Amino acid sequence: MNITIYTITYNEEKMLPFFLDYYSTFASKIVIYDNESTDNTVEIAKKHPLVDDVYSVSTGDCLDDSMYIRIKNSCWKEDKSDYVILVDTDELIYHDNGIVEYLEKTKYPVYRPTGFNMVSNKFPKVGSLITEQIKTGIPDHYYNKPVIFNPNLIEETQFELGTHNGIFINNNQHILPIQSELKMLHYKNLSFDYRIKRHKMFSKRISEFNQRTGAGVHYTWDEQTQRNDFDNCLINSKEVI
Repeated sequence: MNITIYTITYNEEKMLPFFLDYYSTFASKIVIYDNESTDNTVEIAKKHPLVDDVYSVSTGDCLDDSMYIRIKNSCWKEDKSDYVILVDTDELIYHDNGIVEYLEKTKYPVYRPTGFNMVSNKFPKVGSLITEQIKTGIPDHYYNKPVIFNPNLIEETQFELGTHNGIFINNNQHILPIQSELKMLHYKNLSFDYRIKRHKMFSKRISEFNQRTGAGVHYTWDEQTQRNDFDNCLINSKEVI
């Protein structure tokens, strides 16, 4: 089974190695759209054998979710893989018995995984899969994103901001996502220090579009609100995988 992974990066040198290592366990290729990274993100991506392309996209050094949506609605159009997965670099799609095995058994056109916010007091170590190091989190329906589909059975997508929902069209008919056994593991809480540094970085890049629509507003939370949210996730976390 051929599976293509698509992601958009901005200064992901710490998370990207885990992302690449994880998806390399079952993907056929990985395509990256880099949004003006200033760290080693592009160099890390280009060295990886499964990274098919690294495209440079510019938003004038802003976090602009309208650009992210345009990319995710179009990047897969020429793809003939059995499935495509459109995720952020901190989002890993997981199944207890294996992604490929589950997809081959079910063969739905579009899947909606169940979302979880994963959490750890310590940043993981490079060299082993992040799913083997951080296994606990809390359910978060916000990350029930319909981001896995068969591009041969879909002609058009109309994603909402953040790809938290979307419309899938084939032969002028809407194809409904299946709420599946797949899990969306969202790895942003890799220690509070990692989280707060990332959020402060993104808060400085909020575009006019994002300010107007409220997209990414959580990046602008004050540090105490961030701490409360992190601690709530940590205290209430349970084994997810």
